[in-house]
Amino acid sequence: MSAESDNAGTTLGGHCFGNQDLLAQALTHASCAEGQSNERLEFLGDAVLSMLVSLHLHQQFGDLAEGPMTKARSLVVNTRSLANKARELGLHRALRTGRMFPDHSYYSEAMLADALEAFLGALYLDAGIDAARNFVERNFSHELAAAAALPDGTDWKSQLHRVAQAGRKGNASYTLVSTAGEDHCRTFEVRACHDGKLFPAGYGRSRKEAEQCAARLALVEFGVD
Repeated sequence: MSAESDNAGTTLGGHCFGNQDLLAQALTHASCAEGQSNERLEFLGDAVLSMLVSLHLHQQFGDLAEGPMTKARSLVVNTRSLANKARELGLHRALRTGRMFPDHSYYSEAMLADALEAFLGALYLDAGIDAARNFVERNFSHELAAAAALPDGTDWKSQLHRVAQAGRKGNASYTLVSTAGEDHCRTFEVRACHDGKLFPAGYGRSRKEAEQCAARLALVEFGVD
């Protein structure tokens, strides 16, 4: 096992597990020689996550058509996004692996994404659908709101430029935070900055689209959307 593979305790990701065996299984990679691997829980968690994210989008964004909802879901439920969330929750420090992984810096993003889905599958079995829904809303609602705010043809960057200039504090700038995915389905993450303030990240299938999304989210912060 890796040097940082001990069970993190009864509470992880904001949930107190009643069944410690489920938590231990969720945090056991297939490379670990001890215990049952998390592959079955990952299979379950993948389905639970997709359903709850879809439900959240359907309930919270009544003006979104099927296409934009599908796009928003894919921008949030992907390997890069889930791996980042696994790190935020500390799953990378709790994952049990084989000796070929000296520490968590060797873990792939796919391993971490699978661990998060396995964790959600274990949480669902441990406490039911309401606890799983609370976990998803607590940890993904911000990202889903950003993805649902993808531009609809309006030039949000121009609008943000006018708002920024009206405040006499210069124009907004845009920073590429990350990219993920293969060349044919790449996702871009961009954040707008104005007067030293960073705004929520925008996502898109191109850098231009992500910048428009980031500008729209900045306008929401300005109260101009």
